[in-house]
Amino acid sequence: MNEEEVSAGISLAILSFVTGVTFNGTIRFSSYLSVISLLIFSANILLQVQKVCPFNKSRRLKEALVTFVLGMLTVNSFSYMADYLPLRLQIYIASLGLYHYMEYLYVCYFHYVQLTFDSFLLNQSPQYMIAVLISFIEFSLFYNYYDMCENLPSFLSFGLTAFGLIMIIVGHFFRIGAEFTAGYNFNHKIQFYKEDRHKLVTDGLYSVCRHPSYLGWFLWAVGTQLFLLNPVSTLLFFGSSWYFFRHRIEIEEEILYDFFKDEYRIYCSRTPILIPFINGFQDYE
Repeated sequence: MNEEEVSAGISLAILSFVTGVTFNGTIRFSSYLSVISLLIFSANILLQVQKVCPFNKSRRLKEALVTFVLGMLTVNSFSYMADYLPLRLQIYIASLGLYHYMEYLYVCYFHYVQLTFDSFLLNQSPQYMIAVLISFIEFSLFYNYYDMCENLPSFLSFGLTAFGLIMIIVGHFFRIGAEFTAGYNFNHKIQFYKEDRHKLVTDGLYSVCRHPSYLGWFLWAVGTQLFLLNPVSTLLFFGSSWYFFRHRIEIEEEILYDFFKDEYRIYCSRTPILIPFINGFQDYE
């Protein structure tokens, strides 16, 4: 892959997101700054897209628009949206925007050849999209007809939302940190064949737990619903995430053991998974 094109793709991803942040963050304070940010966005697209091969140009343009929108959503609390949405929902939307953007940026950095709209993981599965939709519906119903913040004891509602926010922050840290620590060795899809550059990552967050990206996603997903005070979605996200990772981790660890043999077995013996009640692959020779 042409290094100039990869660099252009990364620049498009970063500057489009930053432009979205700038545009939505300044529009209610200064229309001049918001217009300038849009001009910069347009100039950036025209400059960087020229470095992209013709086959990928339309893809990168569409993805730049998506990153622009995700940037806007990430700072929705500073836009006109803040006048109409509850703070908890604003933070949830911002967290969703950041999550999907960072998934795309990771692929852009380390697996540019695989970069597509799917890299945002917006459409990662029908179950995920339905779960997110349910979370919005549940929050709207409770907020309008039985607001948990008003009906629960103040210490309990504050404690749950605070704990949920901490889970969101820690979840983002583990998910993003794990992906960029592993670099080329991480992939959104399970790899069944070992490449020459594939190595076992055991430092950084991988010294804390065996699957920090999965732990991060688990904490983030459950934490968002706890923060929203969505009782049904909290249980739904916990149960579905746990079930998914229990099976995925077992399959992935069996493959990793096949790749690295005793090196991986020793690593597993000293490093926990940390997702509750998931033990991983156990059938070592």
